[in-house]
Amino acid sequence: MNKKLYIVHTNSILELYYTLYPFIVSKTASNSVEFVHFNSKKFKKITGKNILFTRIFKGKFNNLEFVQGTINEIKTRFDNVIFLDDSAGADSTHFEIIDSIDIYFKAKLLINHETYHKKIYGRQIFSDFYHTKFGIKDSKEKIRQPILNAKSLDKLKLAFNLGYGFYPKPPPRSLKRIYGYLLARGNIFKNMKPFFVENHEKIIKKLSSKVNFSSKELAISSRFRHKNLPKTIGYQRKIFENLVINDSRFKTGIISPDLYEKELQSVLATLSPFGFGEVCVRDFECVLNGSILIKPDMSHMKTFPNIYYPNETYIPIKWDGSDLIEKIDHMFTNPKEHHEKVIYAREIYRKNLQNIDEHVVKLYGELF
Repeated sequence: MNKKLYIVHTNSILELYYTLYPFIVSKTASNSVEFVHFNSKKFKKITGKNILFTRIFKGKFNNLEFVQGTINEIKTRFDNVIFLDDSAGADSTHFEIIDSIDIYFKAKLLINHETYHKKIYGRQIFSDFYHTKFGIKDSKEKIRQPILNAKSLDKLKLAFNLGYGFYPKPPPRSLKRIYGYLLARGNIFKNMKPFFVENHEKIIKKLSSKVNFSSKELAISSRFRHKNLPKTIGYQRKIFENLVINDSRFKTGIISPDLYEKELQSVLATLSPFGFGEVCVRDFECVLNGSILIKPDMSHMKTFPNIYYPNETYIPIKWDGSDLIEKIDHMFTNPKEHHEKVIYAREIYRKNLQNIDEHVVKLYGELF
């Protein structure tokens, strides 16, 4: 029987530049993994011991007959069926399929597993918070149903977050992004490896350099939208926007990717609210560019790489924003006091990138 790990993927850019990134960069994984496109003829023919799928059911979980039927068919060809759920939040889980698979990898997990036994409004613990505390409702209401079988929680395992990924993120129309997309669509992942490894080494080199704090502008990058999000997801951003929009210390509004990258390098700090999930690309962009990370409290969840140590690597803010201005005032009073947070976050991130192969083997090695 074939002992290699098959990874079944789609054309998603998120998959390419983040979810599959560790498998592409890792020396061990690249020799033990075979990528197969979900819509390819090959997918229907492969058999073996372990198969891992990523976003093949994205937007299709409302059709459980299709999802369950596909999983059941895969199980006739493989000993172990594994789901790598790269959805944004720690609570946006799909417990409707957990009893049908063998392992459920999730890039963020709630520390308090009791929450998984409750219905969650908006499918995120923070959307449920804004619904419960402020009465916010979504036009299209979604509920994360509780897990039915408590023992199934044993199948949950922590996967990697967006920290293992391609930075800076190629803009939509860039040649790098188009090139990567075409290679992924053609399933030519061997051709992508040098491209990814080179970028990985550049990130490590950047994190190894010293931050010139003396050149930092006493300002906070606060570039985010909320109007295009479900109300309970975007409400945190709306709260923060209302607090900072008329404060000259905050840089608000939307700018080009190039200007944004330069801004992160030049400002003292970055305000990074939640998006569809807690962990954001902006968090790692902030650390890479030597900016102090200001973020809603992350102590409810675990994730890896973990750059979220409160008051050590970032400044935590209450979810209702009630202490945001107070903490900003304190930071501006003595900005040097917070430089160590930047240095420590960069050190943690750099070491995790340098040891990516070790971490991949530790997490997925039993599947190779």
